[in-house]
Amino acid sequence: MPWDRLYIYDARLQSVERTVQAVTIEGLDVKVNVLSRFVIVPENAGLLHETIGETYADTLFEPALRAIVLSDVSKYRAENLYSEDREDFEAIVLSNLRASLTDVENKVGLVGSLLTIADVRIEEVTLPEFVRDFIHRKEQMRQISETYNYRLELEDKERERKRIEAEGIRSFQT
Repeated sequence: MPWDRLYIYDARLQSVERTVQAVTIEGLDVKVNVLSRFVIVPENAGLLHETIGETYADTLFEPALRAIVLSDVSKYRAENLYSEDREDFEAIVLSNLRASLTDVENKVGLVGSLLTIADVRIEEVTLPEFVRDFIHRKEQMRQISETYNYRLELEDKERERKRIEAEGIRSFQT
């Protein structure tokens, strides 16, 4: 009988980590290691089992996460994924993932939600070697420029010091 089998669902925080090979807006291949944490809604565990089954992470969550990361990476430049825009990218992936799961839940005819997504984190972005080298060179040039500007400021201060000293000597001599 079907009710003779016991299915145990973990209602604790779970995580799914995947490495997705994607193409950026400029056509560069990048590997994005993405981690997402979620919990099942305990009240809807029976419906989750009935509609999707025990392999809900493989059937529902992972394909949606992979498709959304592929889609969203294609809207960014490789340099931006590697820099400060990472948080914006994480927020966009999170909102799109929530919307995708809500669409599935609506198609199933569910009033509540099956899964609650806690967060999405980009663990690592692996860029092509030449892009990484370019980013490092650009950062080195920025550091050199800042060093040069600092030296110029020091020279301006030294010039001002010498001008004040010369005025003092001239005043003394007169």
